[in-house]
Amino acid sequence: MKEMSYIILIISLITLLIPLSIQSQLRWAFEIFRHGARTPYSGMTSDFVDCFGQKWFGLKELTGVGLYQHFLVGYRNRLKYMIENKLLKEEYDPREVFLITTDSNRTIMSANAQIQGLYPPGKGPTLFQNQSDKAVPPVNLSEIEDAKNELDENQNYSALPHMMNVIPVHSFFNADHFIQLQDKKVCKPTIEYYQRNQKRKEVTDFIDTMTEKYGDDLQKKLRGNETRDVLKDYTKAYYIFDTIISRNAEGYPLPTLGNATDEELLNDSFKFFDLDLIGRGIDNDSDICLHSMSPIFDRILKWINLKIEKDKNNDFDYKGYDLPKFVMFSAHDSTCGAFMGFMLNVFGADLRYTYFATNINLELYLGDDNKYYIEYIINDESILNITYDDFVNNLTQKMKTTEEINKFCQFTKEDDDDEPTKIK
Repeated sequence: MKEMSYIILIISLITLLIPLSIQSQLRWAFEIFRHGARTPYSGMTSDFVDCFGQKWFGLKELTGVGLYQHFLVGYRNRLKYMIENKLLKEEYDPREVFLITTDSNRTIMSANAQIQGLYPPGKGPTLFQNQSDKAVPPVNLSEIEDAKNELDENQNYSALPHMMNVIPVHSFFNADHFIQLQDKKVCKPTIEYYQRNQKRKEVTDFIDTMTEKYGDDLQKKLRGNETRDVLKDYTKAYYIFDTIISRNAEGYPLPTLGNATDEELLNDSFKFFDLDLIGRGIDNDSDICLHSMSPIFDRILKWINLKIEKDKNNDFDYKGYDLPKFVMFSAHDSTCGAFMGFMLNVFGADLRYTYFATNINLELYLGDDNKYYIEYIINDESILNITYDDFVNNLTQKMKTTEEINKFCQFTKEDDDDEPTKIK
């Protein structure tokens, strides 16, 4: 009987491993990621002092820590997609990588930092001497002679210092109504969603617990005429917990509140945003996530279908402006949360808290059985492995059409006339 149990266990393990064992060749990859560490989102004075007295340099701006985080994520991608899987060449090819970002400083800077990790200094373009002679811009040469000599003589005609790379960053305006639909400023019904989520019993119970735990000390420490019930004002609770997380990311001291350790205070702050995250609330209400992410997944399907078509025509090394091998999307916690909420509602996949520099990947593999597979990964943890046929079948049952999105978000004819930016 015991031997039979072992046999059953072994067969079960083999069954679980089968999808991974046949994923032999990475064919295409997509990454959506949250920006890196930033300054607090709100609740600061006009000269950028946070609610606990720490001086910053601006509101919701990417910090050096955030840049560092995304350089490391980019370097991880380099190891995975260039060195290990050979999806990309080690030198930048504009037909291989397509980078898109929302229109905010922190996401654009995170995208640029990640590119420096993917194509680190030393891999950028160089010039011949005659090219250097012709590359002088129409300015006074004597004023820039030192900089030119540094590139030419000391760095072997590097086009940029240390042979750095730059690549195009395609930006969406936040008002474009097919992007950031989970944002309450864009899609009107999300206002009700956020309001309902804030009144959810799990949220109000948490706020009541935090008020009992931290209310007295918050009343003493915060500037202004705050009461011990300050956390029951959701906007203020947001910036208080956000400030704690931002200070921790920068290595700044956390406020002393009650008898809580730094770890306990930080975990409580993360818990607040875990409850606030898109996809957690209203019994995992699917409307926001499905409507907001359907345009993204529609574009993903088009890219993948074209990649499979090229493969079937034996054009395995195809790369082009219409079909990059690696698509990167620099976004926010709400965007990543909606993406995970979409995957939850379509596939039952797990959700994760979106820490700074959270990265989420969809990867297309061609198996030894000549079938295609999709792997869904959050912060290097494999969440889902599914055949591409099943992936498509599940998506098409739940994805929303343009007409359904327009109706849900109450977009008007005038909105359509604005010609919103779409993923190309």
